[in-house]
Amino acid sequence: MPGELLNRTSVSVRNMGIGFVYVYIVLSYIGQPSIVDPRLHSLSLYMLLAVSILTIFYTKRFHINHYLIWYVLFLAISLFSTTYAYNANVALAGLYSMIVVLGLAVAITSILRDSMDIKNVLVCFSLSGFLLFTVLLWRDQLFVDERLGESLFGNANIFANLMMLSLICSIWLSLYSQGIKRAAYLFIIMTQVYTLFLSGGRKYILVPALFFYLLLILKKDADGRNRVIRYTVLFALVISSVFWLIFSVPLFYDTIGYRMAGFLDLLTGDNQNVLNGDMERQYMMDYGIDFFKERPITGYGTDNFKILFGDAYGRYVYSHNNFIEMLVNYGVMGFILYYSFYMFLICKLWLMKNDNSKLRDFFLAFMICLLPFEMGVVSYNLYFIQLFICFGSVIVLQKTPKENKKWGLPTHAYKEQF
Repeated sequence: MPGELLNRTSVSVRNMGIGFVYVYIVLSYIGQPSIVDPRLHSLSLYMLLAVSILTIFYTKRFHINHYLIWYVLFLAISLFSTTYAYNANVALAGLYSMIVVLGLAVAITSILRDSMDIKNVLVCFSLSGFLLFTVLLWRDQLFVDERLGESLFGNANIFANLMMLSLICSIWLSLYSQGIKRAAYLFIIMTQVYTLFLSGGRKYILVPALFFYLLLILKKDADGRNRVIRYTVLFALVISSVFWLIFSVPLFYDTIGYRMAGFLDLLTGDNQNVLNGDMERQYMMDYGIDFFKERPITGYGTDNFKILFGDAYGRYVYSHNNFIEMLVNYGVMGFILYYSFYMFLICKLWLMKNDNSKLRDFFLAFMICLLPFEMGVVSYNLYFIQLFICFGSVIVLQKTPKENKKWGLPTHAYKEQF
């Protein structure tokens, strides 16, 4: 009887934890001062962490995966870098967001039970993006005289990053849904693409496009074949339509079209329409390479690029490039540690076979997309980007019982139930 009671309590705590996962995700989208009290977002995080501790206590099971081991090592290197950092105080302060990343990954993976739970989290991300679009439309905050999200989130890129994650979830769900569900997700995709156009985030449009293409070529037909040529043609038509909209519709050109034109000019060497922000990011890369050459092995310490660049250029800001950030802050040692896990996870996902859940396709495409994406963003401490990487690691363990035994895990730690 006590064992049965403990079992029921364990299930109840875990179900409550899953509810807090959903609440935390939703409030990450709408927990902004002009929509919902941001303190509710912080409260949901604390409650999520508390319930995860209770889950571990009642289940007496702590799920270790490759991601957690890797990120602990990365955090250890970051902590060690404070001993020689260019600015030790900045390096110490930079650890906070990484600790939150690790805590969030531990909490959520301790609560989730199986592939269906992970799929439901992706559904939550999709619907959260649609909810934010609906709220902005209802409150007449969708059309503004600046990049959408600039005032709402304090930075249009934070807003665009959230909407991008919603969009890639919606794309995946639409490809592997049928009937009314597919129609619903296609409608949601249109609202999210529209919102991203208004945000002016170029990479946040290009990455979902690449993600869509990768899903298409990974997708097999009823005969088990990949229709690469057919889907490449379809992708080319979609991209052509998107670029036509960006450059032909004044509303979109004034938010993202002129920024895309400037980016293309930068790539071709024609500086006629290059934006000041794009030139500055080019300077960041140039300065970053010079900083790296001066201390190539260990780097200058966590989050110290912005101090070096500020002292040299006059503006204290991160590099907007994860590769440069890794090289400058951690040197070759940290760079290899960080990106070796990307390569490891991509290889593991690539070699997976017979995945009925199709989550393998999602996370493989996502990991490949991260490589070009991180040329324009610093992501090593972005909560949801890291959470998705962690989910990819969970899927690998779920599908490979031998890996579970290798790391001392119960082979039923993560189950596939759909």
